[in-house]
Amino acid sequence: MIMATQAAKNSAGQTVTLDELAAQLSTLKEEIGTLTRNAGAYSRQQSQRAVDEARSNARDAVAKGEEHLHAAQNAVAKLPDDAALMVRERPLAALGVAAGVGLLVGLLSGRK
Repeated sequence: MIMATQAAKNSAGQTVTLDELAAQLSTLKEEIGTLTRNAGAYSRQQSQRAVDEARSNARDAVAKGEEHLHAAQNAVAKLPDDAALMVRERPLAALGVAAGVGLLVGLLSGRK
């Protein structure tokens, strides 16, 4: 059985007792525990930072999508007014476009 008072020499040639080695081992265990907790906390921080950034990017994307949606809705809302204005300004061109569209629809629907 190894006695706690036995001594050994370390790599520097100094005499070290088992009690000193046990104390160093205990300190080493505590430091490893602290490092493990710190690594876990850092990992959680980085993970939370990534989640926050993803949420921020998603909010920005939704806001931009809503802007584009409103712009498209406004453009669609203006179409009847624009068409009426075009008919008033260029009645013959409007009549030609209407006749062309009618002819195209007639040809497509008659070829079944």
